[in-house]
Amino acid sequence: MLADVIGMSMSLDVHRHKQYRGLERPSWDVAEALPPTSIAHALAQQLEACAIATRALPASPHSAVAWRSPVLATRPSALPASALRTSDSAAAACRWPALATKPSALPASALQTPGSAVAWRSPALATRPSPTPPERWQSPSESSSQGSASVLQLPSGASGAPRLAGGASTAAGSASSLAASRVGPWLRRTVWFTVLLLAALVSVEAADTTPPVLKISYAHGYLYHILLTVQSNEDGMVYCGALRNTGSGTYVPSVYQLTTGTGLDGYGTHSVTANMFTQVIVVNLLPSRVYDLYCYATDAVLNGISLTAIGNTRRAMVATASGGDYMPPTIAYVSPYQAVDSLEVTVYLLMSEDGVIYCVALQDHGSGTTAPTGDQIKNGNGVYAAWGKVSITASNLYKGYIMFQGLAEDTAYDVYCSGVDMSGNGIDGSPAYAIDQTKIDATKRTVHTLAVFVATRFYLMTPAAGTVRYDVEPATWNQLLPSSWGQGCLERRTIESWSTPLEIAGAQLVNHASHATLGCEGLPAVQRLGGPFLALLRRGRCTFTQKALEAHAAGFTGLLVIDSTYGGLPDMTAPVDDTIVQVPAWIISSAIGDTIIAALSGAPPGFATADVADVYRKPKLGERQKDEFGLRRYATM
Repeated sequence: MLADVIGMSMSLDVHRHKQYRGLERPSWDVAEALPPTSIAHALAQQLEACAIATRALPASPHSAVAWRSPVLATRPSALPASALRTSDSAAAACRWPALATKPSALPASALQTPGSAVAWRSPALATRPSPTPPERWQSPSESSSQGSASVLQLPSGASGAPRLAGGASTAAGSASSLAASRVGPWLRRTVWFTVLLLAALVSVEAADTTPPVLKISYAHGYLYHILLTVQSNEDGMVYCGALRNTGSGTYVPSVYQLTTGTGLDGYGTHSVTANMFTQVIVVNLLPSRVYDLYCYATDAVLNGISLTAIGNTRRAMVATASGGDYMPPTIAYVSPYQAVDSLEVTVYLLMSEDGVIYCVALQDHGSGTTAPTGDQIKNGNGVYAAWGKVSITASNLYKGYIMFQGLAEDTAYDVYCSGVDMSGNGIDGSPAYAIDQTKIDATKRTVHTLAVFVATRFYLMTPAAGTVRYDVEPATWNQLLPSSWGQGCLERRTIESWSTPLEIAGAQLVNHASHATLGCEGLPAVQRLGGPFLALLRRGRCTFTQKALEAHAAGFTGLLVIDSTYGGLPDMTAPVDDTIVQVPAWIISSAIGDTIIAALSGAPPGFATADVADVYRKPKLGERQKDEFGLRRYATM
């Protein structure tokens, strides 16, 4: 900024020199270039009032003003101006109330009586030496004139601060009207350039000359390198080197050696962030050797620590390993890559050597996901939708798969994985090398669970809980029902089930789930009045078909089976022919079944009722095929 102001001043001075000789009036106005909220603008406004007041004073064309600022010392004589004579009105106009309360006040008062001085209290100028007065420039008409001049100068005062002094005498004679018309603009523009120069100097801040503080908190030797954990209190660079210690000690390497690696047995560098731990790898070492480690640090403006501070970073007698596996494994997705269901996702992986692969599934809520670290994946830390691991062995061709269960349907997930070999090396390079998070990021795989139609709606009504909806799955023979329809004494048989809805409303639940054998060898008949009735049975001991036939023989309208396993519900089907079953059946999870049994315990008949309907016909497919209703996993018992 200062260089720009000086350059602008010198350019204008040449232009002004030509105009003055040709008796032209400069048209460029400095005030237009000043920011309206700056200190310089406030100063310029006050100087404008000063210039207007002094323009009306008697002036002499034979006087000039010499500017003796160090930065202008090599310029030709400064700008033409009037003898700075004073009056009460001029003295009142040339004061600085706008800057009176500034901490590093610019002039407190200025341009008063010829014998007065102005103290400049800018910290940036407080120690500037007295300048050497330059030659004074005059126009041809002034060179032969005699008279005293009022000099505007910036010498160093007794207090060490520059000051502005007036001349000791005034010009003799009266000024012509032409000279008086030129004095005002020259004085105003001259003072404006002073304002720009001083504003630039005041705005200069002290440079950072403080070196950073460096600490080495950890050093561990591996086969061909040593891993250092360092910390600096400022952003910058860290350079570390190793010198072999054969028992007689080592010298402190120079800054040149540490920054270039010259004359060192090992070398490494890395950028650092203030107060953050950073790992620096010192490479090119030999196994089974002992080394002393030294580090050098610089901050963002290249302040470096001293040679003494380099010596204080010494980590002595760090030995490299004599053998072992420090090579990180790699993992990749392999065919069939993934299998996606409505509530679960399976990924198929390959690792380069024996070990364990760990994976997590993170739900994407619309703004993407952040990859966890290798340790977070391995330990299952953090918020994730599902977690899994698989052992990788040569006998399985280094392949394996991980199934994520309990996911939400029609939902996006990002899968991240990490692998650890039998020697403890992670795919991210830990612990032997600085952690490379990009290796974890590269395992990201985006999946989207299926949007699945719910074929059946099942509602259970109890006085205590009210109406609650539960997830159930229909048997494959439900799509063939109802095969008959009756009303009163009329009955229609062999009807087309696809055109007749399958629904049972207000059915009473009858609990026969005390043991899995119930329903395999007959059931007690239902009462003749009331109904419809649903038999509540447990899975096991015989086929689903057998239980449905026994329920039908006992007079039940339908069958509700409680699953005996955890996970996804199976699709109940007949071993041979679905057409032999004449009552619909549904299966519910073990947890839901236990909830229903608890509600029915000790309750009178009709205490709990159910509404169930197959709102969509779920077609039968091949084993593990899928459609909009999800994956098929058939079971006969």
